[in-house]
Amino acid sequence: MLNKPLSSLTHEDCLRYQRFLADPQPAATWVAGGGRKHARSDARWRPFYGPLSPASQRQAVVILNALFSWLVQAGYLAGNPLSLYRQRTRYPAPRITRYLEPGIWQEVKDTIAAVPRETEREIAHATRVRWLFTLLYLGGLRIAEVGANTMGQFFVRRDADGAMRWWLTVHGKGGKERLVPAT
Repeated sequence: MLNKPLSSLTHEDCLRYQRFLADPQPAATWVAGGGRKHARSDARWRPFYGPLSPASQRQAVVILNALFSWLVQAGYLAGNPLSLYRQRTRYPAPRITRYLEPGIWQEVKDTIAAVPRETEREIAHATRVRWLFTLLYLGGLRIAEVGANTMGQFFVRRDADGAMRWWLTVHGKGGKERLVPAT
């Protein structure tokens, strides 16, 4: 223990605390023996049952960071000793790995092709089903995105070669708008 007031803690003190969370020493003082839980009033009670997992260590630092930030805003601290820690690791955007295997997509297309087309109503139904599944598959759309859109969100625009191309404006997750080519 450093026996320092919060207002005197430095970034290095916080780093020392992070190392302590990974390996609380001396273990006899900080770690409960035998992995048993004891009441706080029991002399055998200890705050730890071993080193914290990496996720628990991160959570402890997040909580301390929030505490220090609040103390800065309240005027108790001049600065946050964990402010350098706030630089989060940037992870690359995840690659989309969900897709139908070509054989499964062919089964879907074959099933749609087998839909009855004897009456005008059946022809219209089969055409709508084919169009909807193609839109979902080729556009990578979620069901909610398709369900929330109207035909008014389709539009045509010339591409660089002057050819007319159809597009669909989609309002997706988080209210984000994107354009999907409607082939």
